[in-house]
Amino acid sequence: MKKIIIFAIFLILMPISYSKIIISEIMPNPIADESLNEWIEIYNNGTEAVNVSDWAVGDDSGNDTIEGGLYNGEGTIIEPFGFAIITDDNTRTYNNFNASADAIRLYVDDSSIGNGLLNDGETIYLHFNSTLMDSAAYPEVKEGFSASLVNGSWAQANPTPGYANQNAANPSSCDYDIAAILPKTIFESNEFSFRIASRRINGGNANISSTAKIENFFGEIVREYHPWTNDSISTKKTSGNYSPNLPAGAYIISANLSTSCLDYSQENNFAEEIFTIKGEKPKSESSIKINKILDMGTDDTAKFGQIIRVEIEAYKGDTNKKVISTWAEDKKGNSVSKQSKASVEEKFTRQRLTLPIQLEPNCDNELEDGKYSVIAEGLDDNDEENFEVEGITKAQCIEIKANESSKKSDKDSKKEPKAAVNDAKNSTKSKTSKETLNNPKNEIKIENSAGRLLIGEPEVIFESSSEKSKNLVTIFLLVLSVMLNIVLVWRR
Repeated sequence: MKKIIIFAIFLILMPISYSKIIISEIMPNPIADESLNEWIEIYNNGTEAVNVSDWAVGDDSGNDTIEGGLYNGEGTIIEPFGFAIITDDNTRTYNNFNASADAIRLYVDDSSIGNGLLNDGETIYLHFNSTLMDSAAYPEVKEGFSASLVNGSWAQANPTPGYANQNAANPSSCDYDIAAILPKTIFESNEFSFRIASRRINGGNANISSTAKIENFFGEIVREYHPWTNDSISTKKTSGNYSPNLPAGAYIISANLSTSCLDYSQENNFAEEIFTIKGEKPKSESSIKINKILDMGTDDTAKFGQIIRVEIEAYKGDTNKKVISTWAEDKKGNSVSKQSKASVEEKFTRQRLTLPIQLEPNCDNELEDGKYSVIAEGLDDNDEENFEVEGITKAQCIEIKANESSKKSDKDSKKEPKAAVNDAKNSTKSKTSKETLNNPKNEIKIENSAGRLLIGEPEVIFESSSEKSKNLVTIFLLVLSVMLNIVLVWRR
């Protein structure tokens, strides 16, 4: 008799315990394929765990048995204040929704819940044996929104599978996410590529804008991108393929998303990935290459006395040599400029150098116009580049004019034979001292034996700036010597 009473009490209390399970949220109108993405959320509102194995869920068209997805189909126990999500057996819900990892995963025994959840609303039933455990008459909801039980009433809301329900959704609210898609995280040199993707999780259509950037591990931005600017999106949008050529190293790629709708979940509007690009093994051989010769002018020709610049691409490999020299020379290998030098200190580095060289003034016209070469040499390598030189930079030469003597007529100069000129030169030697005394202005004269002036035209002599400097030094020393003699005489 006592056992019968206890069993009767158990039967009376059993449905009370089960009645703690309620239907709390329904997704009848998902954005993606409905048969694979519909779901129902149930909630244990009691203080004891409930096993929903062999329970049934359905609509007016039919019921389906609930099965567990864990522990050989036995994972059907819902802990107090815990959630469970019921889907079909081929569901994509967990791929397309931000479902809680703590929610129990339940399945029906066929490819749809009931006869498929209606978008314009219907009533869902939850049974155990012949006992109705709960029912929910949900309203029509827009695509991407769920029917959510909030404060005892059903309303359209943003879906929260496995989480506590939020307030009813604003029709203009949405949830979009963004991701940086990399085929892998470690790349060989020159094979790195990526794309940016965004998708709609909940809510309606919207316009989206996004930015992306690549930073090195020093926090320096090396690339920036703008995949979309106020572009429309319905369900998913993917950028084109980006393939920046980056040097070896570790990098961080990040992307941000903004939407025209009210995105209530901002956490998934930012994405970040770390990747590495392998470096090639550095070459041990050094190399020098003349890229171009600068300052050549529109005619691509230089002048004697001009400063030109030489752009050199230098790679220093496994060598202890540091100096790179450059200069200009003629066809015979004779230098026509001084050397310019630069130093490359670090091994296995590539540098672009620009070195100036000044061509000789050629004030005496000993060098001919034509083709010359620039030579770059150092780090166990060399290179050569030809260029044209024509004319003189007269600013590099000093013009000195001799005093003008009596001009002989063209007629007289034509009549003088060469022998007379030679006689005049010989007689000049004996007259030098006398002429110097009688010609204080140092006029240049050559006369024949008859005393006729053979050469009296003013001469123009070009003297380089370096020669002028030497002359100034000599004058300075003479003046200094005279002053010292005056000081010594005064002291005596």
